[in-house]
Formats: sequence, C-alpha cells, structure tokens
Amino acid sequence: RRMIQASRVSRGALLATVALLGLATRASRAEMEHVFPLDGTQVVPPTASRATASATIVLKGLRGRMKIRWQDLSGRPTRIEIHGPALAGQKGPLLIALATPRRALGRADSLEVAFPVAQSRKKVFRDEKTYLTVRTGHFPNGEIRGQIIPTDEENDEDD
Repeated sequence: RRMIQASRVSRGALLATVALLGLATRASRAEMEHVFPLDGTQVVPPTASRATASATIVLKGLRGRMKIRWQDLSGRPTRIEIHGPALAGQKGPLLIALATPRRALGRADSLEVAFPVAQSRKKVFRDEKTYLTVRTGHFPNGEIRGQIIPTDEENDEDD
C-alpha cells in the first residue's frame, strides 16, 4: 500500500509539474509577441482621430497572422493595409491588403486574419520598415497607423 500511495504522489507531482511547464511555455510565448500601438498621430499627415488600437503580427514560414483590437474608430474599417518599406513618418507602397470580414465591425472591435508573406518581404518586416493602416469612411487615407514590430516564430534571420 505504501508503494501504491508513493506512486500516486509521484504521478500527482509529475502532473502538477507538467501543468506548470505548460503554463510557463504559454506565458513565454505570449511575452515574445510584440504588441505595437496604432493612432492618428502616426498617420502621414496626422489625423485628429481619437481612435487607438493595439496589434500583433506573427510571421511563421511564408504566413503571417495579425491580431488587432481597436476602439473609438469613426466608423467601420473599410480597409486594413500593410505598407512598406517605410520608416515611421514616411509613406510606402501597399504590400498587402488584409481581408475585412463582412460582419459589421464597429467603433470598438477586433480582427484576426492570416495572410501570405513572400520570402523576399520578410526582411522588410524584420527591419521594422512596414506599417499597418486602418481606413474608414471618414478617413479614407487612413484613420490610424502603427509601425509594425513583428514576431518571427522561426527566428530565421539568414533568409
């Protein structure tokens, strides 16, 4: 009986350790994601919009995944775009037009979307020379903007 009880304790301790390791792995992964802000002051020229947003972009292989959460937009986003190469305060050409869902997105909402990333463009993302723009009917040239700070899950700096 003592052996059985000891093995139960060992299994319990092992399961607790595995659970804690799982939580630590999820926490460290979340900490690795770079959150970047968007607002009207970053648009070129700046807007008077009170809207703000925060976003993450994760690159993995030839795919990107963006999560964005905004508040106080003047209306529904009409387009969400990635531009570059361009540094903060500069304009750059359109690289990727992201899909906006058909459901009504309001003044405060969020979006998660996947998109292809050509191998030749990954360096532009890594060098932080891309930016995200959210356009609305009231601000057709962009209501808010933020310089993208990507997370590269593969950490493949050599390609």
